[in-house]
Amino acid sequence: MPRLDRLDDTMLRGAQLVMQIMAKKMELNANLDKERKRAGSVITKDSTGSGGNGIGGGPQIHFQQFSHNAEKAKKSKERNDWFTDLAHSKPLAVLARKPPFFSQKDALEYLCDYKVPVNRALWFLKLIAVSGQGCTSNVNKQKKSTSDQLASELASLFTKYVKLMLNQMSDSAKLESNIVYTDRWPHFVYICKHAYEDGMVDKQEFLMDLLDIFNDRFVQPIENRQNDKTSIHPFLHHGSGLASASSTNQSHYVTLLRLFLLFICQYTDQITQNIVLSKRCAFLVCHRLELYRDEAEEREGRSVDCVELFDDMQQCIHQRAIILTLCGMLYAILIDCPAALIWNKYEVSPGRPPTMLHQLCGSPLDHLPCPLESLPLPPGHGTERLQEFIQLRLAEVRRRSRACENKWSLNYAQKKGFAAMVLQCLEIVGVLDAARLDQPNCIEKIYAVIFNGPSKESFEHEHAIRVKMLLQWAVTIEREGTHRAILVAQLLAFRINHRKTFKFASLFKLNLKITLKIASIKSFILTVERNS
Repeated sequence: MPRLDRLDDTMLRGAQLVMQIMAKKMELNANLDKERKRAGSVITKDSTGSGGNGIGGGPQIHFQQFSHNAEKAKKSKERNDWFTDLAHSKPLAVLARKPPFFSQKDALEYLCDYKVPVNRALWFLKLIAVSGQGCTSNVNKQKKSTSDQLASELASLFTKYVKLMLNQMSDSAKLESNIVYTDRWPHFVYICKHAYEDGMVDKQEFLMDLLDIFNDRFVQPIENRQNDKTSIHPFLHHGSGLASASSTNQSHYVTLLRLFLLFICQYTDQITQNIVLSKRCAFLVCHRLELYRDEAEEREGRSVDCVELFDDMQQCIHQRAIILTLCGMLYAILIDCPAALIWNKYEVSPGRPPTMLHQLCGSPLDHLPCPLESLPLPPGHGTERLQEFIQLRLAEVRRRSRACENKWSLNYAQKKGFAAMVLQCLEIVGVLDAARLDQPNCIEKIYAVIFNGPSKESFEHEHAIRVKMLLQWAVTIEREGTHRAILVAQLLAFRINHRKTFKFASLFKLNLKITLKIASIKSFILTVERNS
């Protein structure tokens, strides 16, 4: 383990090693690109001159041949044999010589029906995507790279197939005997998740389309779904916790909602990485919970206690997964992306297109029928600690929402001075967040930006506030990284050494406190290193 006093040298040597590896990797990639371009030009000439035969008899994929074998690929026997080989262990190089050709939607059905392993299924999707790209015209070519276009097309394909399967399952008289419900949906979910993680789909477009499906099919009032046979309201008997079985479509609605929620909740950790997606998702979840309250009150003819209603849903075997998934997604957004729940002053009427604008106004918690902390939590170990963390996040959301309502100005009498103070704090945080510790003389560069400004303070106690901002950044839970304490300790030590030639006067006590703070930080770091 490196010594703390030699940390800069160790990090510098590590950074140099990483840069050498990256340079070698870029050199190898450049050579590989040249070889691919050279091979591609040879293949094009050979295919136009000899009818597209492979060079040397190797398994070359000729995009010019894709349209030639379309008629032959329509024969079901050849197609079935090819997918049977794909589902088994036949080499992909052999299969690439005569791939079948049909629409990508049908390709997904074949992949699901033949239970093609995920890695081979992704290979086939890439194959047909590249083949379609090679045959299309470049007249309407967008300002996107080829990979971005293919990712966008595949994201659209997946969401369209989700809608198709939901419609097919809704129209089925008996879900248990529907091949989409029993075979295709589980395997498609598996393929879709791996394609997403592999980077084959446009992630933001895909997640946005999933939220559109959630909004259009499952977050609509009763009057908007009465004439839609694919979206029938599940009547939940308040107090009994049992769903009515009087209608097959009602049961289908509950089942499809449960299936879709279990599907989309796999991407919750990705949704929380984007404020817009998180805000939309939180709005839809809160609105769905609000609809449960409204539907129960309309059915009962009186006001309903939401806590009791949601507890009853937990007791129902059909509704338990739904309510826990909805609440779990909302808690995940609160913990990982609290900025999505902060109130804003914008207002857009619900009927104004696009509907996403209305979902981004105000706060999603405005539509929650009960306090967020009253929503059910999944039972298990750590629930008490999770509740404490939820309370901290809620306090943060309330505080930031009030600050947003007050336009972030807490000092109306001295707005200009307060603005200068906020600007300096933001500048310090920006410098610390963007610090490159792998660069030589990084401490001196950061110190020069933070402390080597004008000698005269632009507002009262400016230097003290700068030091306090450093200490706050080192220990705050809003940032990650064990390097923060070491970085701030070195900056403050450099600050003390730099000011030894001056008379500290009234700042002597402040520097003494800073020295004690540095000592406590270093002792804490040594204790952590020793215990680990």
